[in-house]
Amino acid sequence: MRDILPQRLAPVPDRSARRWPMNCDPSVHFGRGISIDTLLTKNIALIAGMMHDDWHPSSKRFWSGNDQKIYVKVQWPDHNTQDTRYAETGIALGSTNYVNKAKLAIDVGQVVDEMMERVLANRPGEHRCWAVSTNEKLGLTRRDVYLYALHYVGGYTFQPELQVDPSRQRRLFPAIKAPTAKCPCTPAERSAATGMYVLPGHKACLKASDAKDHPAGVFPTVHCGKNGFSIYKILSTAESELAGMLHDDMDTPFRKYPQLSKIRLAIYWPDHAELTRQVVDIPVVKDGLHITKAQLARRVCEITAAVMEKCRMATPQQHCCWAIATEKEYGLTNECIYLFDLHHVGGIMFHPEFHVAPSKAPHLFPFPRCRARNEAA
Repeated sequence: MRDILPQRLAPVPDRSARRWPMNCDPSVHFGRGISIDTLLTKNIALIAGMMHDDWHPSSKRFWSGNDQKIYVKVQWPDHNTQDTRYAETGIALGSTNYVNKAKLAIDVGQVVDEMMERVLANRPGEHRCWAVSTNEKLGLTRRDVYLYALHYVGGYTFQPELQVDPSRQRRLFPAIKAPTAKCPCTPAERSAATGMYVLPGHKACLKASDAKDHPAGVFPTVHCGKNGFSIYKILSTAESELAGMLHDDMDTPFRKYPQLSKIRLAIYWPDHAELTRQVVDIPVVKDGLHITKAQLARRVCEITAAVMEKCRMATPQQHCCWAIATEKEYGLTNECIYLFDLHHVGGIMFHPEFHVAPSKAPHLFPFPRCRARNEAA
């Protein structure tokens, strides 16, 4: 008998949850459970033998959408909200009729490992029964955590059932503060609602006359959902589906403001060279049609993605918490940056609010030379 790791139920977008509710797809069990340490070996033959059966689930039993992916989310209990925000990834099922269960277990194990790495790097100073450590005397290791099953929670979302070796005396784990490094980077606050970092930005420059004619807040703030959506998600989703994801009573947010023919978007990426700054005008009326929220969100993300690419090409020579990388282990990517709001700051100027859920605490991102070498490999 093992203890079940407690997790909050993974969130599922309302629209897909209504269409495909929880438990309409059976769970996938992985024998008596396989340790994360074993899954990280990626030895398919060994892992398949530990499952004690030759059964492979049909790919048709997974609600995987047109891209043949399922989304696996993992949460860790009793840690800071930022550190326990759901580690998630899309796992491709492929076009075959059956899913290789051993391969699926390995992919899920990678998501769990990512979460454990994040929790290890941000261990609280106080005692935690579910603390993670590389030392078995100080916390749970990957050898102690077992993947037992993968449960369907709605939409395209699955959540693993993780079990913990009961022989571990968790109540005796000591209170150890994980070492942190100070850096000169621009500090960021964490959102109380999401637990994510709020990407710091510079105050937009306005002409005094513009600010007087249209002071901040005259035009509405455009919200992009309670939990926001990643830049990757917005850019990779069809416009019709994106409109459903952003549904509310502001489908055309500027229809009530005929004096507004365009808005100006200002993006300043923190701790990067001035050349990465971007100020772009976005028409809000074209051929008599007002821009929709889905179109606006996509345009904002396209501009931001271009700025991020500039930042990646002009990587600072020193450590930077807000550095852009092609792999999330080495910096920020468009998968971990979420668009939440578009705020009016005066005149026709708007400033996007982005929240960031990095793969690890930003001060732990490697030095640029090391990052570039690893990405090239």
